[in-house]
Amino acid sequence: MSEGCAPSEAESFWWEVCVLTREAAWEAVSEALRSAGADGVRAEAVPGDGGAMRVCAYVLPHGREGEGEDAFAAFLADVRAGLGRIERAFAELGLDAGPLHVSSREVREADWAEAWKAFFVPLFLGKTFVVVPPWRDVPPEAEGRHVLRIDPGMAFGTGHHPSTALAVELLEATRVFGARVLDVGTGSGILALAACALGAQEVLAVDVDPLAVRVARENVAAAGVSARARVVEGDLLNPARERVEAGAPPFDLLLANLLLEPILRLLPEASEVLAPEGALILSGVLRSERETLEASLAASGFAVRAVREREGWVGVLAARAPALRSLP
Repeated sequence: MSEGCAPSEAESFWWEVCVLTREAAWEAVSEALRSAGADGVRAEAVPGDGGAMRVCAYVLPHGREGEGEDAFAAFLADVRAGLGRIERAFAELGLDAGPLHVSSREVREADWAEAWKAFFVPLFLGKTFVVVPPWRDVPPEAEGRHVLRIDPGMAFGTGHHPSTALAVELLEATRVFGARVLDVGTGSGILALAACALGAQEVLAVDVDPLAVRVARENVAAAGVSARARVVEGDLLNPARERVEAGAPPFDLLLANLLLEPILRLLPEASEVLAPEGALILSGVLRSERETLEASLAASGFAVRAVREREGWVGVLAARAPALRSLP
């Protein structure tokens, strides 16, 4: 922990853990921090040091099992284990991941809530979207695009990560109008809102993190699409399965911007919640994991219709039948 005046017990605070890395590795470091249990992650260039990046994770103390220093030590151990894997993988490829130096301190929630906003600027996403935080104006050059007003809070989903961009691009290339859409691991709700903008008649957005559920509900309400998009807390396909078992129509499209492991867990059961000609858009998978993903898709009865890659990440459109057109 950093030295200095600690917040009072009555004041909410976060643990901040920052990793010094290089531009080539910052996304992998971000994923390592999220996998360790970070509630939010931001990245920034280090001034005056070309190519150096600082990636910082933020964790609520009560969000970890254990108490105080023990929980923090467990989080740091998970982070360092993830960084070790990154260092070895980059060394094998002859790439520089940087020093991967770890520093930590306590941050008052009010200070963090304002500081991170400076890093969230309007982002052009795909061919038809622009993501704009509520505290910024829509840029004039965004005319004609769908505006996604996203306040991510501490949830994943500003649109800046390549996996989100890949999912949006595949969504744009898919027939969404009139579809029933399931968004698993919704985070800030960005993909659910994108589906609504493209004309989905119904969206069920699911996340296991209650903080993400709260943030996504706020974004859905602010967008005025609460009549079509519902956000619920739950694990992977459980809420969708309960809905279908209760007699509701199955989904036409399943979105999952997750890591490989949860995607592999949901694939064998995806057919239980999808219409006979339903489709999947999957993202959050590394290029090195593509073969594993495609093998699991085939074993689960899905055929790959399109694949896109960006900065080492892979997005896949797969379907049980050609109900949704593939990319041109």
